[in-house]
Amino acid sequence: MEIRAFDSDKDFKSIKNWATDERIHSMWCANRFKYPLEKEDFTEALKGVYERYGDLAYVAVIDDTPVGFFCYSYNCDTREGMLKFVIVDPFYRGKGVAREMFDLILQHAFNETDAEAVQLMVFPQNPRAKSFYEKIGFKERRTVTGAFSFKDESWDRCNMVVKKKHVVVHSYEKTWADDFAAIRDELNTVLKDIVIRIEHVGSTSVEGLSAKPIIDIDVVIQDRADLPEVISALQKIGYSHEGDQGIPEREVFKYEGKEHLRKHHLYVCTLDAEELRRHIAFRDYLRNNPEAVAEYSRIKEEGALLYPWDIDKYIEHKSPFIESIYKRIGLI
Repeated sequence: MEIRAFDSDKDFKSIKNWATDERIHSMWCANRFKYPLEKEDFTEALKGVYERYGDLAYVAVIDDTPVGFFCYSYNCDTREGMLKFVIVDPFYRGKGVAREMFDLILQHAFNETDAEAVQLMVFPQNPRAKSFYEKIGFKERRTVTGAFSFKDESWDRCNMVVKKKHVVVHSYEKTWADDFAAIRDELNTVLKDIVIRIEHVGSTSVEGLSAKPIIDIDVVIQDRADLPEVISALQKIGYSHEGDQGIPEREVFKYEGKEHLRKHHLYVCTLDAEELRRHIAFRDYLRNNPEAVAEYSRIKEEGALLYPWDIDKYIEHKSPFIESIYKRIGLI
């Protein structure tokens, strides 16, 4: 599948009958287009929404045959993309085509137009559509009651939004160990004499485990008395202290730039911190249990496919496995 600009002469005949009755037509476009669709009226209406809102019309195609249609615009002030008039050929509904189309749409929005979020409108009286948007990561932001009338029906209008949090899980890469070593060496230029050790934790620290390509690092200190000196040292090489963010004895540090290093999460933990104990115990269990590594990899890859734009649901998907290991090694 690919996305390309809508060509009225080429594509209209494919999409004109996708809204199979007047009610579905209204659910799709809120009567912004005349029913039934006629090529000239449709083309003029698309021209009007482009001139007024900047919406460009696109089709999703398989072998250059349209299977989906939508309009998209980007607001540079709010840094949000707006989707309108989303529809899929009824023949392909329930076959994964809509999910694949949205994956391409969101990649375009987030990577090419630099949107920080993408929004759309849906009528809650169209529960199948609303449920689909929820499954792929859209969250309800606000709902206007009685916003649209269709014959004797009153429909609400729900605004939904998905934020830029693409879940990408890679097969294990041997370079992750080298990436950690490079970050550790830079940290040691200021921390070598004031910390106990620097640990590579998280999924990239386990050979053979699929993971998001981000290095997780725990810097271990004796106790909180050492923290001010560590904060000062890390500031010298571009890290800022962000507090514990709700997890005691685990301090978060962020950075900007550092393109010469792999993207990473940096934490400073006291030697007796519960979070450090959890990180090390979970890592070491996986390092010594290849069957668990294979199963965890499968679950993570499955979660990334099911919820590519919903980090919360991705985490929820893999949580039962993590909890089962925690119970096995006595963490809970």
